[in-house]
Amino acid sequence: MDIDQTVPTAGATTTTAMDVVDSHEAAAAVAAVSPVTSPDPTNVGDVVKFRVVFKKITHDVEFSLDRTVGELKLHLEKATGCPTVSQKLSFKGPLKDDTQTLRSRKFSSRAKVLLIGPTAEDLLQQASMSAPITQSDPLPSAAMMSAPEPVKAWCEMTIHRKVLDKGMPADVEMGYVPLDGPEPIPQCPLVLFDIRGKIRLTFKMAEHMMVIGTNERTSPVPLSSVQDCKSEPIVGHPAYHILALQLGPTEKSNKFFYWVPAQYIRSILNLFGK
Repeated sequence: MDIDQTVPTAGATTTTAMDVVDSHEAAAAVAAVSPVTSPDPTNVGDVVKFRVVFKKITHDVEFSLDRTVGELKLHLEKATGCPTVSQKLSFKGPLKDDTQTLRSRKFSSRAKVLLIGPTAEDLLQQASMSAPITQSDPLPSAAMMSAPEPVKAWCEMTIHRKVLDKGMPADVEMGYVPLDGPEPIPQCPLVLFDIRGKIRLTFKMAEHMMVIGTNERTSPVPLSSVQDCKSEPIVGHPAYHILALQLGPTEKSNKFFYWVPAQYIRSILNLFGK
C-alpha cells in the first residue's frame, strides 16, 4: 500500500518542536549564568557639590566632575561678576589649566575653592582714577557723578565741564556727522579721553569684550557687563559725543568717554541694543 508523500517522515515534526524548546532552555541557561552589565557611573558625569569663596561671600556650586576648569570659570563669571580673564582659582594649588577636568583635580563634595579677582565694576574704578583734588577743587558729590536729569544736558554739568573746558585735544580722531548711515566700530583702538586724560577703547567682538587702556594699566571688560549705554553730542562740536557706559547696577557706575567721533556712536549704541 502506497504511503502519501505529503505526510512528513517520522520524527520531522517532533524535531522542530524540540528545537524550539531547546532554544528557549538554552537562552534561559545563558541568562542564568551571564550577569547584566550596568553602565559605569564615571562615564555618565558625576555631580559634586562644593563651595566657592569670593570677597568673603560663599557661593554653593553643583558641577559635573567631567566639566573643565574653563567651564567652571564661565559659570562663576555669571554668579560673581568676576570676568574669566581676571579670575584666579585655587584648590589644592592654583587652577591655571582651563582644559583640566574637575575630576583630574580631585574635586570632592564639600570642597572649598578660593576665587580672587576684580568685578567689572572694580575694573571700571581702576581704569578711571579720580583727578587730583585740591582745596579749590572740591570732591564731586554723588549726584554730580550720576547720570544727569533729562532737563539738564551733560555739557552743562560741572563734572563734564572740567574736561570739555580744556578744549578739543590736538590728537583726537577726526569726527563727522554721518550722512549715509553710521560707520562700523573699528577693530583698532579708539583714542578717546576721560576725566584724567587720554584713554584707548578697543572692542573685541570675537571675544565679546572691550578693553579700556591707559598709560598705567589695561582692563578687559566683558560686553555683558554693560548694563546701559547712552550718548549726547558735545555743544558746539556736533561731530563729537560724550559716551556713557554703565558697568554696574546703578548710574553711579557710569564710565564717561569724551570726544567720541559721531560716526561711530550709532554702531556702539546698536551693539548694546540701544
